[in-house]
Parts: sequence; structure tokens; C-alpha cells
Amino acid sequence: MFPLDRVTCRLIFKDDSERYLRFICCYSTYGRRNAAEYLKIQRFNDNPQNLHFVAQYLQEIIASVYLINRFSMDSIEFWELSSLMVLKQFQGYGIAAKLTHTVIESVENGKRMIYLSVDPENYRGIKLYTKLNFEEDEELLAQCIKLKNINNGKNMVLFLQGRINRRNW
Repeated sequence: MFPLDRVTCRLIFKDDSERYLRFICCYSTYGRRNAAEYLKIQRFNDNPQNLHFVAQYLQEIIASVYLINRFSMDSIEFWELSSLMVLKQFQGYGIAAKLTHTVIESVENGKRMIYLSVDPENYRGIKLYTKLNFEEDEELLAQCIKLKNINNGKNMVLFLQGRINRRNW
């Protein structure tokens, strides 16, 4: 049994960049990410509004996720959960759930909402997000497409953590 209690989840800072680079290189060797993805991640790091969370085990980063402040509506900030990655040898132990839960706790208040998009064939991802109380939300999907905050809404399923008041939509 994997010792999930020994995995710590936290915000990552610039001084962790060397350790994170090792993580990206390890993740890339499994064919999941490429140089273009790494450059995209670097752009996320350059924006001070974006938050980057990691899970660590024995001082090494084993999972990573971004929280991106995308837009505001009716004084509610909408944050996108993006690029959740777990090293292959650590998948299936609840690390993604623990990391996502840490992110949710970090922004919980009535004026911030978390959303994400996921490939409809990513059954493991959908199962995880459903377990964490994310729900399919067609209205938010339409709003994100309108605001161009997601790339291709036709091929994605969108979830929203929590409930919001849509009276002004």
C-alpha cells in the first residue's frame, strides 16, 4: 500500500524550478507531454496571478496542477483547474484527488469558483472530478466558449465545483 499520508501538497514557487524541471522531464519520458507543453507551463509560471500546486513524496515532485484566474462575472472569479499531471508510477494511489482537494480548499469562498474541461473519453478524470463534487455545467460551457476561455468546447465536458447564481447570464 502506498503511504498517501507521506505525500504533501502545496503551492510551488520560483525557487522550486529545478525540481519541477526534473518532474517535467520524467513526465515527458512517458510520452504524455512534449516541449510545447513545457513552454505552455512556463507561460503559466510567468503570470503572477496563476497558482501552481504540486504534490511531493520524499522531497521529489510527483504531481502538478495549475489554477488559472480566467475571468470574473457578477463579482465572482472563475478559476480554471488546468494541466493535472501525476507521474505514471504514482497514478492510482489517490494523489490527484489529494492535490485537487488542496487546490479547492485554497480558493474556497463565495466569490471564487473552480471549473475545468476534460476530454469526454478521459473516464478516470471524469470519475475523479465527479467524486470531488464537480458537475457537468452546460451553461458555464456556453459562457466560456463565448468568452473564448476554453479552446474547443465541442470536444470537452465542463465541470464546475459548487453552485453559483446565474441570474445575470
